Amino acid sequence: MDGQNLLYWQERIDLAAAFRWAARLNMHEAVANHFSLSVNEDGTQFLMNPNQKHFSRIKASDMLLLDANDPDTMNKPGAPDPTAWGLHGSVHRKCPHAKCVMHVHSIHATVLASLADSRLPPIDQNTAIFYERYVIDEGFGGLAFEDEGMRCAGMLQDPKIKVMIMGNHGVLVLGKDIAAFSLNRRLLAEGLGTLLLVATVVGSGIMADALSNDVAISLLGNTIATGTILFVLITIFGPVSGAHFNPAVSFVFYLRGDLAGGMTLLYMIVQVCGGILGTWTAHAMFEVPILQISTVDRSGFGNCISEIIATFGLVFVIFTAISQNSKSIPMLVGLYISAAYWFTASTSFANPAVAIARSISDTFAGIRPIELLMFIPAELCGAYVAFILVRWLYRGQN
Repeated sequence: MDGQNLLYWQERIDLAAAFRWAARLNMHEAVANHFSLSVNEDGTQFLMNPNQKHFSRIKASDMLLLDANDPDTMNKPGAPDPTAWGLHGSVHRKCPHAKCVMHVHSIHATVLASLADSRLPPIDQNTAIFYERYVIDEGFGGLAFEDEGMRCAGMLQDPKIKVMIMGNHGVLVLGKDIAAFSLNRRLLAEGLGTLLLVATVVGSGIMADALSNDVAISLLGNTIATGTILFVLITIFGPVSGAHFNPAVSFVFYLRGDLAGGMTLLYMIVQVCGGILGTWTAHAMFEVPILQISTVDRSGFGNCISEIIATFGLVFVIFTAISQNSKSIPMLVGLYISAAYWFTASTSFANPAVAIARSISDTFAGIRPIELLMFIPAELCGAYVAFILVRWLYRGQN
């Protein structure tokens, strides 16, 4: 094993495991199909399985380290399969969002690809996962050499597209990493994370109000609990679902093309449901009536402006950090919300799901349901303005 084969060792291990698992699931054609995983920022350097190596025998040290922009790749010793280079090299060259590319001729996918009509209508929970997330290639011209690969890559420019049904061929799947999480796990993470967030906001408010008659002290306790739990929850659930916990944040991911319309709606639904359950959980813990309607008055123009600014700031912080490839998002969000509790008149809800959940708690953290008609549009407005500004500031960056 030479030094080149030791580079990106964990990525090699993960990719080798994917080949072995695909073989166990019988989703392979011996040596014919290929998986690739990018290892640099723009996705042009990538690992891929070698030519003529059975899926069940691939090791981490076998992976080829290739450069999609190297025109001499096929002239070097140990060159990859020419069709694999044509397809995967083209996708990694033209689609920087496609970090992991997997191509198989699995039985059911190949049957679907061979039908006269290869569409996958969203008629049940399994097919609905692919709604607005796939494209059908009906121009298959034989072996996928470089021209064919470039044509396919051109159909995958939209980051929302995760699957290509390759007519009379097979299927190509794109992901941000090898272990992209399933829809069910992502939705569970969003629902559970929002539940814990709201339970903390409402519960700490009840606790703080019971321990002190000083509103400032109560707000400080509420602030500390909310800021710290955000750090914890985003750190834990970020790798699973992105840790939005907020319809305004999911809305901006949709506008960016990172989240399909159907997925965005599902995220929002579980966020709201999780928030409501979080409120009821806090009520149960403090032995207050589970079902309540808030009478806490948060009306006024100042509160409306505060929610626009609070949500603008939150979304701006998140997506600026993403644009800069920052790994500090959990800390940044926790610190920002802690500050916004004190510099906004509304105490920074900045989250439609949390606002809805707090409207059914007649406690320190509550808000009258009628004021949701002001808060939620203000929050979405602030999120949209932040999206426009971040896009302008960082235009040209992936």
